[in-house]
Amino acid sequence: LSLHAVGLAIHDLKIHAKKMLASVEDAMFATDMAEDLTAKGMPFLKAHSVVAKLMKEGGKLKGFRMTPEESVARRERSRK
Repeated sequence: LSLHAVGLAIHDLKIHAKKMLASVEDAMFATDMAEDLTAKGMPFLKAHSVVAKLMKEGGKLKGFRMTPEESVARRERSRK
């Protein structure tokens, strides 16, 4: 039943890659930035606090850039 419902839901699904990439915002990479800071030695809570403050101050991660593909690849590597 569940697989049938999923099949019905995605049967006419259209993916608009250009629109999806155009909608990418810095906020989507906040966790990546916090993980990057912890990997460089910053304590976990401090890293998340720093990123949260940046996001509250305008939502820009000031120089931290990552593509969606890089973000996914990083998560896949961390699961291994």
